[in-house]
Amino acid sequence: MTGVSEPVRSQDLRISDAERAAVAAGLQRAHDAGQLDLAEFDERVRAAWERAPAASWPG
Repeated sequence: MTGVSEPVRSQDLRISDAERAAVAAGLQRAHDAGQLDLAEFDERVRAAWERAPAASWPG
């Protein structure tokens, strides 16, 4: 078994499923409160579940 030769750069870290679910839950609350319409909610939830590096997420 080989070890990791270099640490993973922070911009290459992946978001966990738990973090994605938390984002989706927050978006659901915003939609329920009328802060997002269905199209915007759908777009954002889809983006949250894409496999993108953490560095590409806003904030």
